Amino acid sequence: MDVFTLYPEHFFQVSANRLFKIGGGFKRNPGQKASSGSQAPGPPRRLGLSGDQLRMLWTQTVLPLHLLRGKYDIFFAATHLDALPFSPVKQVINVQDATPLVFPGHEHKYMFYIRNVLPTIYRRADKIIAVSENTKKDLVKFYGLKPESISVIYEAIDHELFKVPENKDEARRKIAALGLPPRYLLSVSSNLPHKNLPRMIEAYGLARKKHDIPLVVIGYLTPKYQAEIAAIMARHGLTDKDVMFMGHFSVDMLPAVYAFCEAFIFVSMYEGFGFPPLEALACGAPVVVSNAASIPEVVGKAGIYVDPMQVESIAQGIGEILSDEGKRAELRKKGLEQAKKFSWEKAARETLEVFKTLVSKN
Repeated sequence: MDVFTLYPEHFFQVSANRLFKIGGGFKRNPGQKASSGSQAPGPPRRLGLSGDQLRMLWTQTVLPLHLLRGKYDIFFAATHLDALPFSPVKQVINVQDATPLVFPGHEHKYMFYIRNVLPTIYRRADKIIAVSENTKKDLVKFYGLKPESISVIYEAIDHELFKVPENKDEARRKIAALGLPPRYLLSVSSNLPHKNLPRMIEAYGLARKKHDIPLVVIGYLTPKYQAEIAAIMARHGLTDKDVMFMGHFSVDMLPAVYAFCEAFIFVSMYEGFGFPPLEALACGAPVVVSNAASIPEVVGKAGIYVDPMQVESIAQGIGEILSDEGKRAELRKKGLEQAKKFSWEKAARETLEVFKTLVSKN
């Protein structure tokens, strides 16, 4: 097994986690060869292309030749942008979601590629790995793939990072240094349309009439989508002390922020997997989540579910979790157990089985 990238800084953390766990699995099997960290020749940076454009150019030109010369058995495309239209070896493609097709208004700079090229690539693949049953369902629906061509292998989180802080005093100091109040609701989300932030803010405005607690929102915000949110806040008389948009945090700070929130709110209309709820569960946060897409697969019985399309349902969920301290304690306990079901080691074992099955067919 070989792990190679166009440029190291373009190697995504999630993909790296899965790939290096898989590499470790190969090393435990004497008859299999494993290596990591090599780099196939890439185009010069002076071409003036963006990172994604360079990546796709390299993937479609240099990479197939590298695979052919290297005598590989399988090419594992960690994302759809890495997938090959014509692979000289067996190809396994990891697919996170089908957001641009589920939400036609969702902006994506590679929409032509997604609509017109990906369907053929997916159909030619020797195996598709979907990160949830919901993603598998969407691949069948929108791309016409056969269910038997898709294996579901759940993604995971770094449990060494996302866990209940051992030193609570230090965690509290981190929170104070960030300027967060002693008590707060938390949401980790961008403001892209499918993330459903306007309805969440609207629901918070209703719930706040009985529960005077600030809402902290962590994540990248696209300016053009903030106007609607600003109008909702004005309508409910909410200030920036009520809804605190904190921008992007270092991942090292997140466990403490998750662990000490009164509740984590995540009402996205669509997720391929849903990392923030899983991170929150692993850090001991009680969660209120939408009953849509893959989120119930991740949260299981460890959360309060709401209808993401109904503001009143979201407000009721927020009110329920804030009104019942016993419920919060119960969900914290259930959440810790639910989070243990997802590990990169498990994902690696299952991915290796897919590889072994394909190789055995030679």
